[in-house]
Order: sequence, then C-alpha cells, then structure tokens
Amino acid sequence: MATETATPVSEGYKQTEIGEIPESWEVKAMEDICSFKQGVQCSLKKQFLGYKSGSQRFIRIVDLTKENESHRFIPDPGEEHHISEQDLFMVRYGTPGL
Repeated sequence: MATETATPVSEGYKQTEIGEIPESWEVKAMEDICSFKQGVQCSLKKQFLGYKSGSQRFIRIVDLTKENESHRFIPDPGEEHHISEQDLFMVRYGTPGL
C-alpha cells in the first residue's frame, strides 16, 4: 500500500485550504473584506447622451467592450450607487475575466 507524501511548500509560502500562498497573506471569505450590492437598472428611455445637471455617468457592459461608445448618463440615483477608484465592479453578462 502506497502512502501519499506531501508536496513541499516553496520558501516564503505556506499551504492553505486554497493552495500555496505567501506567508504574509491570509485566507478570508470575500464577505469578510468587502460588501456587495447590485447596481442600478435603467431603461433606455431614461438614458441620455451628454452630462446634464443632476445626472451621473451610467456604466454599461458596452463601455468595457467597445472603444468608441458614447457615454450615457442617467438621473443621479444617489451616492450609494456611485463607484470610486477603490471599488471593484463586475458585470453579470459578457466575457469572463474582462
């Protein structure tokens, strides 16, 4: 009967339930380090081209997939729906990993 041998861990790394990671890293669940919320759904009728007072840029999947797509704006849905440079946003459809 053969016995399994543990694969040696590279120097400066540790073995965790998700695999080998740097010693200074920790494994945490995403909900322990960030919050999730769904974005705004806005019909085409409420979208417009060009900034107007009280409006906010509306980010669509096509903004990420086509270079020359005109920016769309919507009536400002409120601060809780704005994104900042520190935010990570994801789309529900389209090419994985984009």
